[in-house]
Amino acid sequence: MEWQALLQQPLPEVISVLLSTDPRATRLRQSSPFAGLLTVSERTDILKRFSTRDSQSA
Repeated sequence: MEWQALLQQPLPEVISVLLSTDPRATRLRQSSPFAGLLTVSERTDILKRFSTRDSQSA
């Protein structure tokens, strides 16, 4: 229900929570509202791309 309420907020507020390090934001990110939305293959591809991008910026 928290995600549902948050996703009804303006985009800048949602982004703020997604980027925040406070305990509430951290807890929310541990239970994504998007679970089951992507196939395993799609999720794996995204994680690989993120890992590659992250290692290039270091």
